[in-house]
Amino acid sequence: MYDKKFLSKVTILYVEDEDETRKEFVEVFECFFKEVLVASDGYEALNIYKNAMQNQKEVDVIISDINMPNMDGIEFLEEIRSISSDIPFIFTTAFNDSPKILKAIKYKITSYLVKPINLKELILEIQEYAKQINIEDRYKLGARKFGEYLSSIDRVAMVLKIDDNDCITYANESFLENFKYKSEEIVGKNYSKLRFEDEEQE
Repeated sequence: MYDKKFLSKVTILYVEDEDETRKEFVEVFECFFKEVLVASDGYEALNIYKNAMQNQKEVDVIISDINMPNMDGIEFLEEIRSISSDIPFIFTTAFNDSPKILKAIKYKITSYLVKPINLKELILEIQEYAKQINIEDRYKLGARKFGEYLSSIDRVAMVLKIDDNDCITYANESFLENFKYKSEEIVGKNYSKLRFEDEEQE
């Protein structure tokens, strides 16, 4: 089932050299997607993709024919993978393109559909792969923010890590500065013994 709200936020790059097919598909795509970038061959599509990246415009999924003039789909895929290793890339292909599909696996093709293309099936595939990459991006963003949060804690709070044997495995700069220790003086030492030594000094 279509998730129209989600699809309305998706930008695709559609590459097809056959004029009538391209026109027909674009008319349908524009009813679903936020933006449809269109090219008639791999060379044009590569320039459109690079321009989008330079202008910080996100392209969520690429759909491309294989047999095209100037730069075919395999060459285009190879160029895209040198820029992005994870953008979903779907080929639309004829039965006699099977050897090329095998070659495309080397460049991490996401999926392929055999012509004549079922538009409903294609849109559902675009939706599936766009959602997958969206989830991965949110996970990476969350992980990065969590890392920044831990880093900020490390700067303002005293942090001491102790293993199951009460041996100190890590002390951050705040802890070391506050208790006037060097890392090599306490890492590997027993925490309870260190605390006892501190008390003796007092």
